[in-house]
Amino acid sequence: MLSTVSTISRLQVKTKSEARKSYRNQRRQRTAVLRAATAAGLYIDGSIPTVREASEACGANARYVAAVVSLLKAEDLAAIRAALAGRVSLLRAAKETRRAARLISAYRAATPADRAALGRAVSAELLFSDSVAPALG
Repeated sequence: MLSTVSTISRLQVKTKSEARKSYRNQRRQRTAVLRAATAAGLYIDGSIPTVREASEACGANARYVAAVVSLLKAEDLAAIRAALAGRVSLLRAAKETRRAARLISAYRAATPADRAALGRAVSAELLFSDSVAPALG
């Protein structure tokens, strides 16, 4: 039986930079984000009923999976690609697009009558100038 002291002495202590090393696959994608994206896909498809179960099935962090779900609901594939490449933090990207995700989801779930009510409440001119015109470039 090994003593605790000899076991500890054989452990390698990681430096701060090694402990924070981001792991990437052969395509130079962050593996944690890739696992979260896989889990989010399974959750959104309905293959796995909860975010927690999807994260456990893919070995991903549940917060990361929820972040990817939020980005997918916001239809922000550019943010997911940026997170995969390591150009932006996944959690920060999700936080910035959370409000847009809720708005897009609500719009997609709305009936034609709901959308007409939105047009009357906000005005077609305001919807065009604030939403459509910026999207056109």
